[in-house]
Amino acid sequence: MSDFAARAELGFQRRSIPLTDFELRADDDAKSWSFEGVACTVDHPYSVRDWLGEYTETIAGGSFKRTLNDPAAKVSLHVNHQHGKAVPLATRHAGTLAVSADPHLRFAAELDPARPDVQILRSALRRGEMSEMSIGFMDVKDGVEWNEDYTERTVTDLRLREASIVEDGCNDLTTATIRSLATELARFNGADIDEQEVRRAIAWLTGLLPIDLSTATDTDIEVEVLETVERSGLFVSDEMIELWAKRLAA
Repeated sequence: MSDFAARAELGFQRRSIPLTDFELRADDDAKSWSFEGVACTVDHPYSVRDWLGEYTETIAGGSFKRTLNDPAAKVSLHVNHQHGKAVPLATRHAGTLAVSADPHLRFAAELDPARPDVQILRSALRRGEMSEMSIGFMDVKDGVEWNEDYTERTVTDLRLREASIVEDGCNDLTTATIRSLATELARFNGADIDEQEVRRAIAWLTGLLPIDLSTATDTDIEVEVLETVERSGLFVSDEMIELWAKRLAA
């Protein structure tokens, strides 16, 4: 559990920002609606959670050059990261989506007002019910720089895949990250870590449980854990995340 270098493994990432800089307007001919918004800000540190805790990340200016300079790179706009699951709202290759960096990442899309999902999105944007934008991107080799103890990460290059208009930004302690945790646990065996590291790992995982193990009986533990698994499987609930945040702040 103390091997923070595991964070340096490349993967697919999602990052969100408040949707405070956007414009939605109808053209005079009413044949399309235009959406323009900032999908990602650069050179601004923010906190990210993974299975090892929190670390600080900064997406550096110029990180999007790889995608912007590649006319064949496919980039699409979605609602709630439905890439591969739903019809995109707009795409770069269809000419209905323009992607630029000034240096912040901007999306400008021409939306079809005849689509029911576009009508729903328009209403949700105007009412403030969709409040963030989130990007999905792939890490690339030599595109990420970590500090010595793997608590700070700077992204200097990436492969942008999509941006989404979302209600709430993704949380890195979700089902995908729990699967990553299981993968990490499988990497260790008795020869890899000593007893103290095992005890620290148990203490850390225990802190994620929604009960106080110091006062709970064996029956309480069994029932509570079974109820949690039955209710949500490998999904980490907001309540569990809040509980762990309180423990860290204590």
